[in-house]
Amino acid sequence: MKKSISATVALMGISALGIGVLAAPDAPRVAKPPKSGIPIAIEPIAALQSFADCIEYLDWVKTAAVKQVGPYGLNQWYGRELMYAAEGDVSFDAARTSQTTAPQPGTWSQTNNQVTGVDEPDVVKTDGNYIYTLAQGSLQIVDAVSISLVSSLDLGNYWPTDLLLDGDRALVSIAGYFDAPDTQNERASTRLAYWDGGQYSTMLIEIDLTDRSHPRVTERIKIAGGYVSSRIVDGVARIVVTADPTTNLGFVGPEDVGIEVPIGDLLDATPPTTAPEDPDAALKRAEAQNRVIITNSVAEDWIPTWISVDVDGNELGAAQLLMGCEDASHTAEFSGFSMLTVLTIDLDAGLAAGLGSANAAGVLAEGATVYANSDHLYVAAYDYIESFGTTRIASSGAEGTSIHRFDISDPTDTTYEGSGKIEGSLLNQYAMDEYNNVLRVASTSSQWSNSGGNSSDSAVTTLELRGNELRQLGRVTGLGKGEQIRSVRFINDAGYVVTFMQTDPLYTIDLRNPATPRVVGELKILGYSGYLHPIGDGFLLGIGQDADATGRTKGLQVSMFDVRDSANPVRVAQYTVTDYSSSSVEWDAHGFTWWPTGDTTGIAYVPFESWDEVASHAGVKIIEIDTAATSIDEAGEVSHDQRVSPQYRDFWGYSPVNRTVVIDDALWTRSDFGLLRTDLNGSGSETWIEFPEGDLISYPGGRWIE
Repeated sequence: MKKSISATVALMGISALGIGVLAAPDAPRVAKPPKSGIPIAIEPIAALQSFADCIEYLDWVKTAAVKQVGPYGLNQWYGRELMYAAEGDVSFDAARTSQTTAPQPGTWSQTNNQVTGVDEPDVVKTDGNYIYTLAQGSLQIVDAVSISLVSSLDLGNYWPTDLLLDGDRALVSIAGYFDAPDTQNERASTRLAYWDGGQYSTMLIEIDLTDRSHPRVTERIKIAGGYVSSRIVDGVARIVVTADPTTNLGFVGPEDVGIEVPIGDLLDATPPTTAPEDPDAALKRAEAQNRVIITNSVAEDWIPTWISVDVDGNELGAAQLLMGCEDASHTAEFSGFSMLTVLTIDLDAGLAAGLGSANAAGVLAEGATVYANSDHLYVAAYDYIESFGTTRIASSGAEGTSIHRFDISDPTDTTYEGSGKIEGSLLNQYAMDEYNNVLRVASTSSQWSNSGGNSSDSAVTTLELRGNELRQLGRVTGLGKGEQIRSVRFINDAGYVVTFMQTDPLYTIDLRNPATPRVVGELKILGYSGYLHPIGDGFLLGIGQDADATGRTKGLQVSMFDVRDSANPVRVAQYTVTDYSSSSVEWDAHGFTWWPTGDTTGIAYVPFESWDEVASHAGVKIIEIDTAATSIDEAGEVSHDQRVSPQYRDFWGYSPVNRTVVIDDALWTRSDFGLLRTDLNGSGSETWIEFPEGDLISYPGGRWIE
């Protein structure tokens, strides 16, 4: 049976990380210790330990939680030397930059994926015959041959965010405040909903596309947890979610257990005779009650759940666990109570069958940024440090980024292999890359002074799995002191890092020997590149901002870099739009399309927005690239501004175009209001297809109007 797809939602998961280090109880299965003698910059996370059963799992989490719970539950920072609940690295995976598979002329473009053969979710997909896109709260399907809208499937009162496609099946992922699945209905009254809309959850909707004119929803699944990202390799989907089960426990606060004090009639001159209660007494009672709640909890309170729902979101049947207790692991260094889970789903058997197949893997940790190749999937999250008085507390003992590795080489299962930690934070998924089984990571460490100054330093670290630990092999530091990383690209045994404050140093890094990575070249120019894309042997295209000598940005800039001589990188061509313009490609590289037209030529399709005191404008720049002639030339632009009704244009008065698709000799540009087909054969003729008006209009990047 062919393995199939899975979906995505940008992570907005709220987590309750327990801060501090707990001594973990002995576990029956302890990983082999790593080899000694490997240099490290900071202590890595200690070897993972798995749980034998739910009894052992429950004992571990309850022991840890009782030690850390306070008068506000586990999401509490109230005074004392207790834990601090960081939100985790809420990056939404928004800058999902990627290395696309080079298409062949006469075919069609694919999603701009980071790794060839590893498909990523997006708001638009195509199979060459049809274009599928999420817009106006619906799945819109356009026939690219007849140039017509063939169907518009309403997905309900939700905000659809990501789409995956595999043959005649599609999977849509939606993030929202749905009611959390509850495995014990009799305990529901003791649980607290998160905000008024319920707990932050993930909705997965499977759609049968056998008849494109009548697409049919076959299943809806709700998961108690925030979506991080997903990948498809050879038709097999891995869905990454992170869930904080502690939000289901129904913790109380001092205001919930205080003695009600009569205040008398406000018009009565006689003051109340009852003395106010000692605030410390309410704090103590709340903490004691929260300890009782933990003591009485069951394993199902700490394992994320899923449940089938109908078109209105009503739950069908009973909720089930995403995985068994024996499929969960923890690191010896405490990393919080959130469960990071990677699911393996065969859509040919259906969502429910896939989730119920017990082929998930989880670790008690946070997750925010995902990188994957065909064999391994890595999830990273930043561990924050906060100061309370003279005490500095981090989610796992030290500031830095924790990284967790999963084996996805088996199409039927996922295995958690181990974790590690590096200094600093990651920009996005591009900051990670695996080559010859070695993980390379680019990160920035910042130190803020009391006067408000920032002293930052960036580095590239190489790591290798030894036993159950990602251990550091080598590290090179000193990249852009006082600056922040703006873009990263790893290509085979070379790395390219751009930092920026006033100028743009492009660093070339030799990674042939992972134990001794070294900077071999540096190019300083004005402005910066927010996204780097390989466009041929030894050439990079940079999309970013031009700037003056003070670092003040001036507008969209496209740069061609010749990196064939790694010791002497050179910018050989430049294209700028100076009217206060920018491109969403800087933070959402799925919007970029590279279409090769020859051995040394190609076309870059770059969405842009520009504005000044007179008018605002948006569209796609069509830029011709010739690496042999080292030239960049604008060949035209496409805009939706005059196609969209004025009341539906963006707040600036224009309609952003956020995606492009090339099919044969036609360019399809997408906004949230429609698709515009433009002939590329010289005629330039255009056909506009407007989407049916919906109640919800969503924008990649988070803007929305109703």
